[in-house]
Parts: sequence; C-alpha cells; structure tokens
Amino acid sequence: MKIVELESALLPRALGEVDLAALNGNYVFEAKLDITKALLIDRGQDGYNVWSEYLVTRPETKGDARVAKLAKVLNSEETRKFIEERYKGQVVAAF
Repeated sequence: MKIVELESALLPRALGEVDLAALNGNYVFEAKLDITKALLIDRGQDGYNVWSEYLVTRPETKGDARVAKLAKVLNSEETRKFIEERYKGQVVAAF
C-alpha cells in the first residue's frame, strides 16, 4: 500500500487516480460528489457528525429575545427539512 498525502482541496480531483481517499465533508459537497457512494461516513459515537455547529452568545446577551428567536428558527423542523433537502446527507442536523 502506498499512502500519498495531498492537500484536502485537491482530493476530489485526484479520486480517479487513487483507490481510496478520505475527504472532509465540505470538499465532498463542493465537488458535488454523491455521499451515498462513500464506504464510511463518520457520524461519531452519538450518530451525529463530530463537527457540529453551535449557537453561542456572550453572557450579557443570553436572555436577549433576538438570540432566543434565532435559536428557535435554527432548531426548527423547517430548518431540519432544509438541511436534509439541500445537503442530501452530507450535512446532518444535530438537533
């Protein structure tokens, strides 16, 4: 087995020249690759991607109504459906 290290951004273009590659999700998405053809998708121990995004705020804005409204929208069923339809399994809602 010969292992060749490449810059992550170059991996999608090199797929035709290798037998196996490990790609970050953002490069898979940008290259419009079919995630369903992946041999393995690392979702972490809890079934979600280990690279979840979080909404955070400063302590003094914790109770701000605008922050609460944004949190509600980001965690809504509508947002979940958007993520599922737009990213087709390449991004998974972690809420």
